[in-house]
Amino acid sequence: MNNPWEEIDLESYEKHMSLDSVKQLQTMNFIMEDQFETYPVDTAMVLGIAGGNGLEHVRTDKYRKVYGIDINKEYLQAAAGRYKELSGVLECMQIDLINEYDRLPKTGLLIANLLIEYIGYQAFRKVILQAKPEYVSCVIQINTDDKNWVSDSPYLHAFDRLDEVHHQMEEQALETAMEEIGYRKTRTESYELPNGKALVRMDFSNRPIVKAEPEDLREILELQYLAYQSEAALFGNKDIPPLKQTLEEVQEEYKNGIILKMTDNGKIIGSIRAHEKDGTVHIGKLMVHPDFRRRGYGKMLLTEIERYFPGMRYELFTSTRSKDNIRLYESLGYKQFDQKQIDDELQFVYMEKN
Repeated sequence: MNNPWEEIDLESYEKHMSLDSVKQLQTMNFIMEDQFETYPVDTAMVLGIAGGNGLEHVRTDKYRKVYGIDINKEYLQAAAGRYKELSGVLECMQIDLINEYDRLPKTGLLIANLLIEYIGYQAFRKVILQAKPEYVSCVIQINTDDKNWVSDSPYLHAFDRLDEVHHQMEEQALETAMEEIGYRKTRTESYELPNGKALVRMDFSNRPIVKAEPEDLREILELQYLAYQSEAALFGNKDIPPLKQTLEEVQEEYKNGIILKMTDNGKIIGSIRAHEKDGTVHIGKLMVHPDFRRRGYGKMLLTEIERYFPGMRYELFTSTRSKDNIRLYESLGYKQFDQKQIDDELQFVYMEKN
């Protein structure tokens, strides 16, 4: 017997999903804009692409390949026809994710919105292990009614057979399933829907460094106060800017740029931040917890922040007394181009990389 999704016509699916009483198509489109923009990758894979909702957010100056995966051939033909401007970037593939997951190509980002509930946790893990993404961003539906999980609508009859393949989703169960294959949760957001339902976005990564979230900023500031003690010791003076920065100032930097975090067993042990202005990426506040230094983590953080601003000019500065920092930056291709005397004790060296 064929998969129920092969029998659901696209028109019924999209009309149902976009009803005011459902609003899933509109909500997922909003989510997908951020999914495509968040991560420093040039390849993405969308599982259950249907008619291509959200593909208008694909930037061809960022992505060299986007794989659209679905079991329904009609859906794939519609997606390809609607987004002809993505020709050469969008590659649609008809794949049964349960039985043909080994046909999936490798990708940097994998997007799975309202997909896991139709293949289950185990099959999804096999998909992840085959595609080997650095980042996974998925959306699951949380239902208050496990019997009537499809919202009532004039198109409800089109979904009659979905009970055969549907799995009830739980946030903790998905997080556990992903942790068992080396992916840690990096982000959770909830979006309320009509009829007491909600969509929950959960992002995962197998990389130790990801974007910080607003709730991380206080812990990052505490790490900053600790990490910059060694810098203050070089001058015998704790009255240096990193030790006086406020949470409000860090929050403002977060709004205007990117702050990354490195974690170990749920604890933030490293961070770096950057913002772009007039074609130059200004990098600062590279820090590693004292207990985790001399392991190459500073180099990893600096390399990772550059990935978010590919092909640009990078600039940073440090104290002329910070010999270890200068050696680190030089090892990654940075060169000195200026020095500034701040006061009798403090002199900054400015370094750039093109």
